[in-house]
Amino acid sequence: MTDDGVGIGAADERGGLANMRRRATRLSGDFTVTPTAPHGTTVRWSVPL
Repeated sequence: MTDDGVGIGAADERGGLANMRRRATRLSGDFTVTPTAPHGTTVRWSVPL
């Protein structure tokens, strides 16, 4: 998922984003929140099949 708006950073991770990180971790997966220049954020969530 990519946001082309104002964006958020990893420090803003709370609520739903924190929950997504916990779920990915429980499933041995990966979760990243990366600011995208000049605006926006990319959220990547993956789990092994």
